[in-house]
Amino acid sequence: MQDPMGYTQWVGFDLDGTLAHFDWDEWQKDSSHIGEPINNIKQLLLMYISSGVEVRICTARACDPKQTTIVKKWLKKNNLPALVVTNSKDYGMIRLYDDKAVQVEFNTGVIIE
Repeated sequence: MQDPMGYTQWVGFDLDGTLAHFDWDEWQKDSSHIGEPINNIKQLLLMYISSGVEVRICTARACDPKQTTIVKKWLKKNNLPALVVTNSKDYGMIRLYDDKAVQVEFNTGVIIE
């Protein structure tokens, strides 16, 4: 699907703490460590894909090309399709699942608790 500006619409999923279990101690020992998938979020991601929505992994790890490669290997290992791995949003993003985000009501500035 495309939005009126011509951008492909997509849904983003954060990796650490959202799609994959995150363990700070493990990550400090080895920054290539990615935990096991969180099943209900994995299933949600797969549901979007099966309904024809583009899905991207939206993670700070994408700042480092080596980490992007690690994420792509993790996706394959966990029977997930090869997805775009990014740390950027664009006009096509229609939703983001993230453990750190705070939702703000559209056009009001009201923080949703």
